[in-house]
Amino acid sequence: MNTRRSAIRAVKHKFNCSKIPCPCRAATALCLWAVLLISGGCAGAPEANQSRPLWEDSAKNPALVLEKSTPLPDRHQLCRELIRLGHFQVAQTQLEELLAQGENSPQTHYLAGVCQRELKLYQAAEKSFKTALRASPQFAPAFNGLGLLYHDTNRPEEAENLFQEAVSHDPARADFCNNLGFFYMTRGEFSRAAEHFRTCLKLDPGYAVAVNNLSICLAIEDPKASLSLLRKYLSSAEAANNMGAVLQLTGRPQEAVEMYQKALELKPDLSTARSNLSNMEKVQMSP
Repeated sequence: MNTRRSAIRAVKHKFNCSKIPCPCRAATALCLWAVLLISGGCAGAPEANQSRPLWEDSAKNPALVLEKSTPLPDRHQLCRELIRLGHFQVAQTQLEELLAQGENSPQTHYLAGVCQRELKLYQAAEKSFKTALRASPQFAPAFNGLGLLYHDTNRPEEAENLFQEAVSHDPARADFCNNLGFFYMTRGEFSRAAEHFRTCLKLDPGYAVAVNNLSICLAIEDPKASLSLLRKYLSSAEAANNMGAVLQLTGRPQEAVEMYQKALELKPDLSTARSNLSNMEKVQMSP
């Protein structure tokens, strides 16, 4: 089990999700693809043109959770857009000015925490999320944000409790269910993680990140079930490529190579499969 978990953390690869219907709203989603974000239905390595980094905490990620609970002043809207574009320092400056003017809503402190976490100002981010929760003790996004922060800073027990709180306070949020599942996945608790990914997909059947995460969980025990899941959302070639990536993540390199080759037989111009196969061959050739 430890070997598989190490392999999962180490591998970088590309995924195809071009035909998975995605939520139209921005979403916070964690995925085991070693830090890649699904947005607009596509997943891939950070350098891929059609994709964006999958950890929603990456500074390259333009799709952070931008809460829409209540109408916000124009200044808040500006900050949300800056965050969406990855301009965290600029947004943080705007939020500091709002706070200095006495704008102390939970949303202001939450957005400040998001910026600070992205800027790795962890103590400031923790204070901002906690301030948001003092102002609104059931504000689920702040529980989720603080959980992500504690996950970043190696405080797993606290992170688990906070992810659970986020789901408890807003059980209709698919991304919160996905994040809790992701937490258990990183702990190697794949069956438990799969339950949360299934719940996520019940809430939002087109949630591409959860599809990919669930496919990893299934692959641990039943690769055929994992491939079957992917085929519900992708073409045969794309499903084979993603299955290759899953096999690579779970420490089965030769089977991964065979899947990438199959993907290219089905669709010779599938660039992600060609890139994945090339990277695998380089790894196998290296001393």
